[in-house]
Amino acid sequence: MLRVLIGEADAGAPSRRRVAVLETALDDENPQVIAALVPQLLAAGALDAMMVPTVMKKGRPGVWLTVIAEAHDADDLAARLLTGTSSLGVRLRFDERYELERRIEQVETRFGPIALKIATLPGGGERAVPEFESVRSAAERSGRPLREIAETAVLAWRTQVGESR
Repeated sequence: MLRVLIGEADAGAPSRRRVAVLETALDDENPQVIAALVPQLLAAGALDAMMVPTVMKKGRPGVWLTVIAEAHDADDLAARLLTGTSSLGVRLRFDERYELERRIEQVETRFGPIALKIATLPGGGERAVPEFESVRSAAERSGRPLREIAETAVLAWRTQVGESR
């Protein structure tokens, strides 16, 4: 017996995929070392890396360092955590996460071109968020505030989307 269902995919439905989550808690590391490590982890393939201040055993201040990665990058990133910090161990687990479909678009503004990340929302709508480095570069060139440039970029995108419909 064969059953075939014919239909259309739900536009904007989040996809689900498996990711590796690496974590370590550091209470004896210079926070500047950890801050410098985060961009290195991202450059080495981490999907995301974050530091959260925390209180550790004996009331010591510390940092909870979390790295999200593709499963095939977990070993390399764990090695980087172990060699780049004072950590004696890195926890590893595999989680599933929902992800929105996304793409990068560029809009022209009076501050120059600005890149935006466009996410397709459940139900088919879209959300635009300016890429920070693009906004920062335009702010440095123009001398205008980051927020003004980001808002101008989103308005330019909305105007562009409205004209294309």
